[in-house]
Amino acid sequence: MIADEDAVTVALQKVRLMNRFFADVVDADPRFRAFLPELHCAYMEMLNEDLRPDALALAVALLDATDNPSPVTTSRRRRRR
Repeated sequence: MIADEDAVTVALQKVRLMNRFFADVVDADPRFRAFLPELHCAYMEMLNEDLRPDALALAVALLDATDNPSPVTTSRRRRRR
């Protein structure tokens, strides 16, 4: 479903942005490490609020992705064997 794909895309963008923030800011400057637990908790609370409306769509999309892996994923698995 398009709605599911949109929800997944938005969720991934939000998670990637915060991962980039932690990598570029928190990990880059040791002074920020002291605040890591508080920053992480604040981020998780915001992410939970933002993703709550799309939780079902995200869960369905995740199940679809794991039940029906893309041809690229399947072909990579075959090459490794």
